[in-house]
Amino acid sequence: DSILHTGDTDTSIRFPTANTFTVETAGGEAIRVDAGRRLLVGTDSSANYGGDTGIFQINGTTNASMALKRSTDNATEPTIVLAKSRGSADSPTVVNSADVLGGIRFAGYDGSDYVTQGASILCAVDGTPGSNDLPGRLTFNTTADGASTPSERVRIDSSGKVGININNPGSYNSAGNELVLGNTGNNGGMTIVSGTGNNGHIFFADGTGTPNR
Repeated sequence: DSILHTGDTDTSIRFPTANTFTVETAGGEAIRVDAGRRLLVGTDSSANYGGDTGIFQINGTTNASMALKRSTDNATEPTIVLAKSRGSADSPTVVNSADVLGGIRFAGYDGSDYVTQGASILCAVDGTPGSNDLPGRLTFNTTADGASTPSERVRIDSSGKVGININNPGSYNSAGNELVLGNTGNNGGMTIVSGTGNNGHIFFADGTGTPNR
């Protein structure tokens, strides 16, 4: 079940089971494409992490990381792009308001599996999209002690308004404020902590950037 080089017999391409192929180096499996068309690196079986059995999985005992490097004479950076459409790959249709365009989930072993998330960062459509018009928002979510799913804690909406424990900061910004703190079920407030012997400050500045206490 193997294709190998006669001068390097511990490195090969193998077909260990139906609809599966692997790449082995130094006598051990390094990469596997399984029957579910998942690409597995460092593992021979897929798992559910954060509620998703990813099509690309990296599993390492000493190192599990991914690096992107770009070398060009300009200011353009290496990127990770998460994209979504409705419809199908061959016939995509426009996304709707509140559709989640992409997310990062953080999961850990809880004694039974890796399904439960400890936190997540999500990007969703924040309005009605159109051609070359895609309003979006970012939300930062954490899981409370005793809970099994993350709850929204911070939102940056499509207009740049920031809500902390408020998921609709624009509704509380009749004065045009950029930051809303609070909780509709509890008292909202803000605490400023400074080092010992120092005082916390809030500075107000005019359009020139000159601060005024």
